[in-house]
Amino acid sequence: MRRSCPPHALAAVLWLLALVAAPAVAQEAHPEAYPARTIRLIVPSSAGGTTDVVARALAQALGARMNANVVVEQRIGGSTNIGMNYVAKAAPDGYTLLVVTDTLTSNASTFRDPGYDPVTSFAPITMLARASGALAVRRDLGVATMDEFVALARRKGRDLTVASTGVGTVSHLTGIMFQQRMGLPAWTDVPYSGSAKAVTDLLGGHVDAMFSMVVPLVPHVAGGVKG
Repeated sequence: MRRSCPPHALAAVLWLLALVAAPAVAQEAHPEAYPARTIRLIVPSSAGGTTDVVARALAQALGARMNANVVVEQRIGGSTNIGMNYVAKAAPDGYTLLVVTDTLTSNASTFRDPGYDPVTSFAPITMLARASGALAVRRDLGVATMDEFVALARRKGRDLTVASTGVGTVSHLTGIMFQQRMGLPAWTDVPYSGSAKAVTDLLGGHVDAMFSMVVPLVPHVAGGVKG
């Protein structure tokens, strides 16, 4: 949904995707010997989501460029904390990498102890991609503009169900920020372990709306959702 959307709402859904490496210590192997075995890209969210899509494209490109076997491995749960802790505790040898979104830093604020330090537990490699966010609603919700969605949210309150990609994730926090800035009553947040299942339930009419990166939504905009 794009019409009648205030600038601050647009700014709230511009999200950054970054790639960070597992080891906080420099790789000890000799450069000419690397890679001597499979490199794993750990994705702490579910298959089919934006992070997963980007990670699989990266794995293919890295594999071809480095003449190496690069695989993507999902380790989901805990609002991405499970996967991030797995990588933080991995051997600092350059063979376990992490592909992650803003939850790398936001979880340090939303969880008392996420189990890792976003500054010292990882060594950043590079920004990998930028992805815009969107608000999508099920097609039969009866709204076609942002103003109509705001009016509906004000009217329905807790009866409005809004999917997120997990408690404390950017998807969830964006919804809360949107509520506050629009002066809306709290709706019912429905957390998922990633965007793929959330989009499936949105298409099936099990939830009313969803704040998400655009990648998992685009194939369905002409079908069961309005974005």
